[in-house]
Amino acid sequence: MTGRIIRKDLARNKIVTLTLFCFILIASLLVSGAVRIVTEMTGAVDALFSQAAAPDFIQMHTGDFDQGAIDRFAEQTSMVTSQQTVEMLNIDNANLAFAGRQPATNSVMENGFVRQNEEFDFLLDLDNQVVRPKDGEIAVPIYYLQRDDLAIGDTLEVVDGQYRKEFRIIAFVRDAQMNPSLISSKRFVVSEADFTELRAHTGSEEYLIEFQLAEGVDVGEFERVYQSAGLPQKDTAITAGLLKLMNALTDGLVAALVILVSLLIITVALLCLRLTLLANMEEDTREIGVMKAIGIKSKDIRGLYLLKYRVMAGLACLLGFVLSLPLGKVFTANITLYMGKVEVSPLTIILPVLGTVAVYGIVMMFCRLVLRRFRRISAVEALRAGGSASGKLRAGFWPLYKRPMRWLNLRLGAREVLRSFGSYGLLCFVFILCVFLFIVPINLLTTVQAPNFINYMGMGQSDVQIDLRRTEGVEQRYTEMLKALSSDEDVEHFAPYVTAAYPLVTDGETSTLRNVQIGDFSQYAIDYLDGKAPQTENEIALSQLNAQDLEVAVGDSLTLLVEDRPRTLTVSGIYQDLTNGGRTAKASLPWRAEDVQWYLVYLDLNEGIDRTEKVAEYAEVFAPAKVTHIDSYIAQTFGSTISQLRMVVVLAALLSAAVAVLITALFLRMLTAKEAHELSILTFLGFQRKDLARQYVFRTLLVLVVGVVIGTLAAATLGQNLAGFMFASMGASRIRFVVQPVVVYLLCPLILAGVVALTTLASTRTTGRIKIQNLVIE
Repeated sequence: MTGRIIRKDLARNKIVTLTLFCFILIASLLVSGAVRIVTEMTGAVDALFSQAAAPDFIQMHTGDFDQGAIDRFAEQTSMVTSQQTVEMLNIDNANLAFAGRQPATNSVMENGFVRQNEEFDFLLDLDNQVVRPKDGEIAVPIYYLQRDDLAIGDTLEVVDGQYRKEFRIIAFVRDAQMNPSLISSKRFVVSEADFTELRAHTGSEEYLIEFQLAEGVDVGEFERVYQSAGLPQKDTAITAGLLKLMNALTDGLVAALVILVSLLIITVALLCLRLTLLANMEEDTREIGVMKAIGIKSKDIRGLYLLKYRVMAGLACLLGFVLSLPLGKVFTANITLYMGKVEVSPLTIILPVLGTVAVYGIVMMFCRLVLRRFRRISAVEALRAGGSASGKLRAGFWPLYKRPMRWLNLRLGAREVLRSFGSYGLLCFVFILCVFLFIVPINLLTTVQAPNFINYMGMGQSDVQIDLRRTEGVEQRYTEMLKALSSDEDVEHFAPYVTAAYPLVTDGETSTLRNVQIGDFSQYAIDYLDGKAPQTENEIALSQLNAQDLEVAVGDSLTLLVEDRPRTLTVSGIYQDLTNGGRTAKASLPWRAEDVQWYLVYLDLNEGIDRTEKVAEYAEVFAPAKVTHIDSYIAQTFGSTISQLRMVVVLAALLSAAVAVLITALFLRMLTAKEAHELSILTFLGFQRKDLARQYVFRTLLVLVVGVVIGTLAAATLGQNLAGFMFASMGASRIRFVVQPVVVYLLCPLILAGVVALTTLASTRTTGRIKIQNLVIE
């Protein structure tokens, strides 16, 4: 009997059962895939850092320093297990050309040529082996493999005036320090002899003072000890925790979106189940009544229904897990490329399996909750009425005999929705989810691609940015550059800024507050989370993460040593910043040339000036300054993230449309079963099939309008908050979506309205063939 019931149900509801099966499968696939992304990402980062023997603390430095003082510090400090100083030769993009191509003068990346390290901080090839080029060979960062579609055997030429040197690419480098595109420095590996030759003809020297610490040592505490020792610290300091965060960020953002999508799909799958079960119960009420009448208990009847869904959910979850294995490679391809293939471990299998089991458990628990309705079905009523409805019609909300007969089908549809909106609440909720799922990834993508996204990086929005790092004679080049810009008729406006480091005095101890930008912040202004930009020499603004680290808020005070004298500064504002580990500051302080880390100029060009040509001109005239177009800067630093977001947007759009189709079809199937008596009357009164279909189309579209409005508002508020949560660890917790009105407010609703209308017409094509039976009119 059980087999006959299941076969009959499958034969009667093939499309519904298949669709529901697919949604449970997708939910299982996404959950398993998302867990796998997080698991592999975590394992890959840990494996890369272990194989590369990554340092725990790195102090970047430009200029002279005393290596003997560093050696003595390392020997006398029990926190340190190993120390090395890496010499890096920075070569401008204008002096590099891949495979006979033109130099990428507008690249935002800084290129450092190094020798392979001997103690730790190894640079690895694509097999995660330590790469050791011979003379004339070079290992190139993975970033350029993706950007320029390079291959082993291609060439890289270094040209500086009369000097030319050609290298053959023999490997692509995984660098625990500088892997992600979000980090604008990249390291190339050459042989000892080639490094010595390059240093004699081109480039500028920079040093990475690296430490490996004893197990259990707090990196923050070590940083304070290092700074108080008066050792070199004229550039950025980086910790292993920050490096891990930056390595995981791009794929972590995608994983967060996949998890969000999977949660929404699970919710939709449960709603599908509820509608399917309710529709089956409406159609099978007479059979349920018969089974109850002959003595079959409610729990046994419920078991018959559960058996079908146990089998279906089990097969769907199993197939979803199996499919997640090959399809997961699409989402983990970037992880594999940048960090290497993760060795299979029990966790990489167990955790995705547990995710799949969780989906199965949630589905079955929900089925049991819905099927408790069997207890409320009376055998007598079920046998007499053939349904759970009373079969009686009453004059209700908005009686039609008091209204003119124009637009009758539309008014009948609206009347039913208004009269029993509670029944349509489920459909409305699903439409809200669909709109939310459709719009949030689109808004996130357009926000990251928007020019004003630069504000979240602590930068003002301008046409061009010129970045001049510390090299010999940099002060003179900076002065000459400002004079040239002042006399350039193509420049509408420009503003210079200097980034320096200042000693910070806290509770009698001295550390260093780095990346303090100095200039006029009324120009190229950024948005502040709280407060405002510094306007006097006694004010300072801090990035969000800096304020959290220092435990200060707007109105609190900090003490800096300015020109060797203590100066108390009031925190005037707190802003968001995704650069330099999210830890920067802004002030209007006097500065000394020896404390400067880099120079920066924002400028706007007059209307009609070709920005690309001007960037190329400035890159040549102001070399070795880094000249970038702001749009290009975002594209290069967030390029990998943008690429993966596009994939998520397409997936989310397809899922939203599929969800809208399925839920609409299931809801209408349940609704037409419940409204069989009403439909019989309308058919008897002369309404044709097309009239009834129009009424249902108008009902669903009316509910869709409500869902679109609420879903759009939810995407703009809740979705925006979710985006802020994802970026919070980087230093930007309050993201404001940049919305494309045509896409969000017109195209997305029209797509959903189209699929909902077509689904409604297809689902109601049989409503005109309902027979009049058991009709009682009051």
